[in-house]
Amino acid sequence: MYTKYKKIIGWSLVNQAITKLVGFLSVLIINQLFSKELYGEMVFFSSIFTYILIIATLGFDKTIVFKLSHYSEAKVNLFGKNLVIFFQKYSFLILAIVEFVFISAWYLFFQKDLSNEWFWIFLLSINAFPTVTITLYTAYFQANKFADTTIKINITRQVTKLLILVSLFYLKIDSLVYFAIYILLPTTISIVQFIVIDKRSSETGEHKTGKPTNEEIYYSIKMMFTKFAHQGVEKIDLIVVGAFLSASFVAEYAIAAKLALLILIGNNLLGPLFSPRLKFAINNKSDSEVSKEYNYNKYFSTGVGFLLLLLFFAFGKFILSIFGDYEQSYGLLILLGLAFLNKLAIGPGGRLLALLGYANFTMIINIICLFFMVTLNLILIPSFGLMGAAFGTYFSLLILNAIILIFIKIKASYSLNSSKWLALIIVFNLIIFAGVLNL
Repeated sequence: MYTKYKKIIGWSLVNQAITKLVGFLSVLIINQLFSKELYGEMVFFSSIFTYILIIATLGFDKTIVFKLSHYSEAKVNLFGKNLVIFFQKYSFLILAIVEFVFISAWYLFFQKDLSNEWFWIFLLSINAFPTVTITLYTAYFQANKFADTTIKINITRQVTKLLILVSLFYLKIDSLVYFAIYILLPTTISIVQFIVIDKRSSETGEHKTGKPTNEEIYYSIKMMFTKFAHQGVEKIDLIVVGAFLSASFVAEYAIAAKLALLILIGNNLLGPLFSPRLKFAINNKSDSEVSKEYNYNKYFSTGVGFLLLLLFFAFGKFILSIFGDYEQSYGLLILLGLAFLNKLAIGPGGRLLALLGYANFTMIINIICLFFMVTLNLILIPSFGLMGAAFGTYFSLLILNAIILIFIKIKASYSLNSSKWLALIIVFNLIIFAGVLNL
C-alpha cells in the first residue's frame, strides 16, 4: 500500500514541478516574442474561460469519482464509461449555452479596446470542449484507481507545451498561430491518450452504472459552487483589473500574482501527507494530535513562505525584470505575498473544517470571501489602480481567515493559534505595510 502511495506522490511532485516550469517559461517566452499587452489579453480571457469551464462541468467530475470509486479495488479495468458519456452530453450543452451568452454579451456590452479579443474568444471557445472532456476523463480514470495514469498524461501535456515553447522560441515565431498550437495541440494529444487507454482497459461486459440521482446532481452543483468560489479567490481580481484597466495592467498583476503564489509551495508539498494524518487524528479523537499535525503544517509552510517573501524583498525587482518590463510590480508582489503568507500563518483551517464535516460551511465562507473581493476591487481599483486590487485580495483573505478561526474555536473547540503568535503576525504585517506604502 505504501509503495502505491509513494509512487503516486512521486509522479505528482514531478507533475507539479514540470507544470510550474512550463508556466513560468511560457510567461518569459511570450513576453519576449510578443508584448506585455498580448500576454495581458491572454491572461484576461483565460481567467474568464476558467469560470465558464467550471459552470460547464457543473461538478460532474466529482460525482463521477463519488459513483465509481467503489467498483474496483485495484487498477484492472475501467468501469462506468456510460456515466462519462451521460455527463459529457450535458456538459457540452451547458458549455454551448454559456459561451453563446458570453459572446453575445461581450459583443453587445463589454467590448474593450483590445487588439486581439476575438482571436482569444474564438480560440478558447474551441479549446473549452476538449478541456471539459479531459476533466471528465480524468475523474473517470481516478475513480478506477488509474490516478498515476492521469498524472502521466498531464505530464505528457506539459512536456508537449515545453517542447512547443522552446521550438517556437528558437524559430522566433511571433505569429498568433503560436498560441493556437500551444493551446490546442497538447489538449488534443491528451484526449487521444485517454481514448486509447480507455479502449484498451475498459470493461467489456454488460456492466453499466445507473444514472445519477437527484441527490448526486445536487452534490455536483454544490461542488461546482465550491470550486467556483475557490478559483474566484485566485482569478476574479484579474478579471476586474481587465474590466477597469488595460491589458498591460492585467499582465503586471498576473506576473506578481503568479510569483506570489509560490509562497504556498510548502503547504502544497505537505498536502498529500497532511490530510490523511489529520483525518487519522480526528477519528481517534486525539485533540493533542490534531493540534500537533495542524501546527506542524502551519510552522513548516509559514517558514518556507517567509523565506520566499524575504527573497522577494531582496531580489523581487530583479526577478520581475527577468520576465520583461515588470519592475513596477514589486509592490504588488510583496503585498500579495504577504496576503498568502498570512493564510499560511493562520494554518490549514479550511481543510480542518472539511475533515471535521463542515464542507458546506467552507463553501459558504469562500463565497463570502469572493463577494468581499469583488466588492473591494470595484471600490479600490478605480481610485488606487493595481494596488487597489492587491489590497482587495489582502483584506478579503484576512476576513476569510478570521471567520475560519472563530468558527473553529466555537464549533470545534480547538484553539490552534496562541495570542503571542497572532500578535507576531500583526506586528509583521504592520512592518510590511509600512514598507509597501513607502515604495
